[in-house]
Amino acid sequence: MRAVEASLLAWRALGRHRTWGQALRAEAPDLESCERPLAESLLFRALRRRALWLFLTSRLSRRGIRELSPSTGDALIIGLAGVVEMPLMTPRSLVNAFVQRLSLQGEAGGARLVNGLLRRCHEEGIGHLSKLRESGDLRDQALLCGFPDEGLSALRDSWGVHEARRLMKLLAMRPSLSFRVTGDPSVSELRLWPSPHVKGLWRSSALLSDGLPSSYVSQSESSARLLPYLQERLSGREGFCFGKPQEEGRLLSPRGQVLPLWSGDEGAIPRGFRKASLPTEPLPWIFVEPSCSESGCWARLPERKWAFRRNRLVELAREQEELLSTALDHLLPGGVAIYRTRSLFKEENEQVVARVLAARRDSVEWAVDLPRDLARRGRPWGYYVLPESPWADGTFVAVLVRRS
Repeated sequence: MRAVEASLLAWRALGRHRTWGQALRAEAPDLESCERPLAESLLFRALRRRALWLFLTSRLSRRGIRELSPSTGDALIIGLAGVVEMPLMTPRSLVNAFVQRLSLQGEAGGARLVNGLLRRCHEEGIGHLSKLRESGDLRDQALLCGFPDEGLSALRDSWGVHEARRLMKLLAMRPSLSFRVTGDPSVSELRLWPSPHVKGLWRSSALLSDGLPSSYVSQSESSARLLPYLQERLSGREGFCFGKPQEEGRLLSPRGQVLPLWSGDEGAIPRGFRKASLPTEPLPWIFVEPSCSESGCWARLPERKWAFRRNRLVELAREQEELLSTALDHLLPGGVAIYRTRSLFKEENEQVVARVLAARRDSVEWAVDLPRDLARRGRPWGYYVLPESPWADGTFVAVLVRRS
C-alpha cells in the first residue's frame, strides 16, 4: 500500500479511532515501511490545520466541501496540506498520486477538480495565506494556526488576547516524541539525541512510536522536568492514583512499584498501574489526573481539538472537582494530593482547585519551588508548564495538603 492511499483510508476512519496514529495503523496494516513517514506526515498535517484546508478548498473551488463527493473532499484537504506544507516534496508527483487514486475509484470529475485546484494552489493559495498572516484579527490567526473557534474562545477567556495568540502558535508547532530508553538507545534506527534538561531522556524527530522496541517509553519533556519536584513532596512513601493518569504517571512511584489506580469506571488501565477499589485506609499521598480537554496536547493530538466542545467543560469540571475532593477525603492528616491536568483552560484548573478549597476547611495549597524557565504561577492556584518546545506538552499541576 502506498502513502496517499493509506492517508485517505485513515482520514475517512478517524471517527472510529481514538488517535490519528491508531487510525493509520488499523486502516493501513499493509503500508510499506518506506511509505510510512509520508503517510504519517500527510495525515498529521491535514488534521492539524483542518479548518485552514477547508477554508482554502472553499476559496479555490468556490463551493463548500459538502457539495463535493467525500472522496474528492478528502483528497483536496490532504492534498492541500501536502502541497502547502511540504515544499521539499515534488508537487507534481503528489498531485498525480491523488488524481490516480480518484480515477481508480471511478471519480473522473473529482480527479479533474483535484488536479486543477492542487496545481493552482501554489499561486492562489499562497496569496490567501499571506492575507491571513498579515491580518491582526485573532480569528484569522486561529485559522492560520489550525485552531477551532470553540477552543479559541476558551483560550482567550483563560489567558487574554495577547497570551492566547502566543499559545496558539506554540500549539501549532510540529511536535516530536522524547523517550526514556532502557538499555542501548542505538538498537533502533531512530535517531536520538539527549535532552539538555533531563538526564536519561532522549529527544527524537518522530511523530509516532510505531515499530520501536518496548524498551522505548515515550514521555513528555515537560512532565519529565516536573516530576522530580513533585516527588520531593512524597517523602518516599507509597501512594495511590485516582482518575485516568498517563503511563508516565507511574514514574511518581518512589520505589518503582506498580501503583494502585482507582478510575471509577471500567476503562483500560495504563501500563505501570494495577486496578484497585477505593482505599479503605487513609493514604499519605494521591496523584489525581482526571479526564480533561487535553488542550495542552493539541499539537500532538490534533483530533482532540476538533472534537472539543466548550459546553463539555462544565461537565468535565464537575467530574474533576468530585475526583479531587474524593482524593482529599482519603488522605491522612498531612497527606498530599497532586492534581494534574493536561489542559490550558482555567475552567479545568484554577477554578476546580478554587471551588474545592472553598468548600473545605481541612485543605490548603502547598507551594512548589519550580524554576521560572519551567513553570509559571496560575491565577492564583497551581502552576502551568507551557508547550514551549516540540517535546513538551502543556500541563497544569497543583499540590494540596490536608491539614493535621
